[in-house]
Amino acid sequence: MIKILLQIALLILSLLIGLNDLSAQQIRNFNLDGRSTLHKSARLLGNSVTDLKMNDLNQLWVGTGKGLNFTSDNGTTFEEYISSDELDIGKGGVSALAVMGDIVIVANAFNDPDVEESNGTGSGLTISMDNGFSWTHIDQPKDADDALFEIIFGDTIDALPIVIDVDNITFDIAITEDSTIYITSFAGGVRSSTDLGVTWKRIVLPPDEEDMLTDSSNHDFDLSPVNNTFFGVTGSFNHRPFSIIAWGDTVIVGTAGGINRSTDGGVSWYKFTSRNRSGISGDWVVSLHRHQWNGEETILAATRPTVAGEFLGVSLTKDGGISWRTVLRGQRVWNFASDDSVLYAAADSGLFKSVDGGITWASFSDITDQETDTPLYTRTVYSAIVMPDKRLWAGTADGLIFTNNDGFTWTVLRAVQSTSEPGSIRTYSYPNPFSPARHNVFNGEGHIRFHYSLSEESTVSISVYDFSMTLVAAPVNGVLRNAGERDGETWTGRNGFGNIVANGTYFYKISIRGVSGREEALWGKVMVIE
Repeated sequence: MIKILLQIALLILSLLIGLNDLSAQQIRNFNLDGRSTLHKSARLLGNSVTDLKMNDLNQLWVGTGKGLNFTSDNGTTFEEYISSDELDIGKGGVSALAVMGDIVIVANAFNDPDVEESNGTGSGLTISMDNGFSWTHIDQPKDADDALFEIIFGDTIDALPIVIDVDNITFDIAITEDSTIYITSFAGGVRSSTDLGVTWKRIVLPPDEEDMLTDSSNHDFDLSPVNNTFFGVTGSFNHRPFSIIAWGDTVIVGTAGGINRSTDGGVSWYKFTSRNRSGISGDWVVSLHRHQWNGEETILAATRPTVAGEFLGVSLTKDGGISWRTVLRGQRVWNFASDDSVLYAAADSGLFKSVDGGITWASFSDITDQETDTPLYTRTVYSAIVMPDKRLWAGTADGLIFTNNDGFTWTVLRAVQSTSEPGSIRTYSYPNPFSPARHNVFNGEGHIRFHYSLSEESTVSISVYDFSMTLVAAPVNGVLRNAGERDGETWTGRNGFGNIVANGTYFYKISIRGVSGREEALWGKVMVIE
């Protein structure tokens, strides 16, 4: 973590020097004629599902690593919101998503191959006020290059102007009842807008060495995420925000330096950290959630360690931060969801559920698609949400899943390309290139999928050959499959002796024999890498 932050400090310093004023706000409007310009299909844009949000019509917005999806029919079809001639919705994957009523706000980010040692580049915010029919795209919020100070409680403090998009990624968004928008951007800090993103105000949080920011607290500090000798400012971990929730005049922000709470709209702050023995497990706060049930409010935070003595876990409070307790110790949690009295936590090791207000937790067992009987090749869950019909959705590293019966059976939806439409490719494998050590690792084995379609019930075999057409593996041998798109056959990258094959190009053959006696062979190519 420290190494990454030092790299960011050096990168921002090198890029800030000599830049001209880049702060002019670019706003572009796009109208969709009844969504007729959107592509509607039965697929997701990406299998890494990072965020899930619901609108007032109980429809689902889905943020993925390759863009934004929307479904109004429980996942039967999806609308795809990606940059095109008709719509500019930001380059890259979804880094943050917020929905309130008909307001939808999505932030995107991408990795720029021309920028080394970067955590990514923010590609702005796209806002809809009518549930996705029309959109306004706003470039990543930044400062004028002469925005060198902020005034707090009548005192002036030095501030580092953030004038670039590199490392300026929006990781979370909150919308209040009066349509005030709050964002947390890694390099850009906490900002608020009361005019739907036309203008933005920097919000000042306490520095690392102070536990509060009030009229009577110490105001001798700088607003900066990093130390910067060119501008003569000292950075704070607490000025690197990752998560936010807000309602009324209450705003809670999670940073790399703790949990900050304001009850006056972000003017004054009180901070909870491991250092000041508040009871949280770690000072790096990647997600926040507010749960209300039977008159009781619970705030949950996914907390991670920054120094020795801190640890992974969930920190929760039921009294506004006066006291905290830690649960799910050792779990790397990404997000939360709640439904009436039930809480959910999405984590690297699976989806967890609590029925006693977050005190004790149980995990769901390994997930298998109820129709294809194929497993979910990951335990990593990034997001979750419960719809009013009690359908539990979860976004994973291997697709979007849902259950109608509290996890007894599951349906798995993935980003696939049809192989049955006229003119479409007949088969493909993914991910390709394939790394057995890194892709779809489950129970210690990586998995590559073979996608194809059957026009009738058929017996299927799959064989893998090296470049000399020598058989190296037969992962599927004479299995009976129903007609339709097939996505359940996999290969672990091992040969017939159980060893991982060498890097290189391999060919696979899908042999199909239909119940009518019709035979067919489909060929594809796989590249195996370390």
